[in-house]
Amino acid sequence: MPALADLPDHARVRALPCDPPLTSAQSADLIGAIAKLFTQFAKEDRIERWAIEPAAGGALLVIAWHGAEDLSGCSKDKLAQVLAVHEERTRSRLLAAPPIVIEVGGVARCVDRAGLRALAAQGVVGADTLVYDTRLEQLGDWRARSRLPARDCWIGGLI
Repeated sequence: MPALADLPDHARVRALPCDPPLTSAQSADLIGAIAKLFTQFAKEDRIERWAIEPAAGGALLVIAWHGAEDLSGCSKDKLAQVLAVHEERTRSRLLAAPPIVIEVGGVARCVDRAGLRALAAQGVVGADTLVYDTRLEQLGDWRARSRLPARDCWIGGLI
């Protein structure tokens, strides 16, 4: 399987929050399961190439794929099924993790809006807090601006 660095900028990307962060062993197991699914997608000409890598100390799983089109709804459902199985095994929320991934004290963690506001009220996070943008859809955008200070991205207004 290629690395993210081997895929073109126009490859599609999904940054998946993982709460609590996946361990190295959990990441490897999940990557293997997704790779098996994506191998089948490639055999069916749904995608050409893909890469899957943990990021942010396991708080994110970055999945990128390249092909003529985006994944179909059925393909996305199959991916969700794989995630659901691993969510149950690992007890790490993969389908319904808090959507905002921030770094606090050099450690990435997932929070929701209320949690982010509470951390801001406590002075734990602020404009300089690093935030991972899980909304990006193209790998080139992920490479360029996946991790920014809060003041430079959409959550700046929440803090």
